[in-house]
Amino acid sequence: MSTYEIVVQGSVRGALSRALDGFDVVPGHVGTTHFRGVVADQRELHTVLRRISSCNLQLTSVQRIDDTLVEGDATGAAAAERPDGDLA
Repeated sequence: MSTYEIVVQGSVRGALSRALDGFDVVPGHVGTTHFRGVVADQRELHTVLRRISSCNLQLTSVQRIDDTLVEGDATGAAAAERPDGDLA
């Protein structure tokens, strides 16, 4: 399981925010909505991204934000995932 923050353009409320059931709305920059939640695997993440697309929301970013230490990373920052699925 991994925690992700998904950012979309605009202010999303009501039914649209409920489309991402299980995700919390977290403070972000003006003009964007940030959702944070846990997904079990890549398949579930892609399901969430399809829901965003079906709601005609403009995706700005997707970032894995696990709170676990990455081996060799004393800062506690999560490793960035490359498009090929490997950790950077």
